[in-house]
Amino acid sequence: MQPLSSFMWRYYVFASPLLFLVALMGSPSFSGEANLMKTQSQKKWFTLGPSDVVNIRVYENADLSGRYVVDGQGRIAFPLLGVVNLQGLDVMEAQALLTRRLEKDFLRNPIVNLTVEKGREKMVKIYGTGGEPGIYTLDQPTRFFDLLSRSPFSPALDKITAQSRVRILRKCEGQDCGKTPGSVVSLTVDLYRLLNQGDAEENIFLQDGDVLFMPAHKAVHVIGEVKKPGTIPFQNGMTVLQAVSMAGGVTSSAASRKIFIKTIKDGKEVRQKVKPGHLLKPDDIVEIPLSFW
Repeated sequence: MQPLSSFMWRYYVFASPLLFLVALMGSPSFSGEANLMKTQSQKKWFTLGPSDVVNIRVYENADLSGRYVVDGQGRIAFPLLGVVNLQGLDVMEAQALLTRRLEKDFLRNPIVNLTVEKGREKMVKIYGTGGEPGIYTLDQPTRFFDLLSRSPFSPALDKITAQSRVRILRKCEGQDCGKTPGSVVSLTVDLYRLLNQGDAEENIFLQDGDVLFMPAHKAVHVIGEVKKPGTIPFQNGMTVLQAVSMAGGVTSSAASRKIFIKTIKDGKEVRQKVKPGHLLKPDDIVEIPLSFW
């Protein structure tokens, strides 16, 4: 995949089942965690995780210094300390953690330096009106507007109103989570404040796994095995069948008799099976699953 740093991107139309996360959009019960996550995203971009390769140097302790690969659970095996969990930490936090643990039992005033030799690709997904859904790879600190202005959704920036908001779903990890790690929080970017009032606080750093949903005044979202997954303008009396038809209809691999409305409650997925005639509400998420037969 081509990195964003060269201003080249590739996007792939997709219907990943991971996008069940969209159902969290607008949930007021997550407002506290969302504010915390939004604040923290201003402070750091790169967080350590599986497959990252780091170089750690401990001053005057060559036997502790070396190259370490973060395992699938976000951990490294470090001399003296054993297993150390670095999942969700940025470079400074990881250095501080190693320093504290070495100082506690083994070394006096250790000086630890950690650098990232090779970071895993970070992926961000965008859904919404005005462009094809896509996956974008990032290889450098990237803010919300930087990505959006180079995506197919950039023309939508000319049509913002005082009510224009972008929802970002983010998995909660690391020390700044404010909630159980692995849970999902919903952030809101106010496009009007960002673009018309120059509020830089709205231009947050994006993180690996973020799912962005472009605004619509009232909309529903159709994901999964449909020909044109994405956001559809909501109409009063709209049914599931109508929304699926507006999304191009189901694909040949769809389990068309299994239709779900998805929500997230307390960081967990809740799925409700519905019929084609089910009446939709604004922000409903309709999923057509893949057939395994």
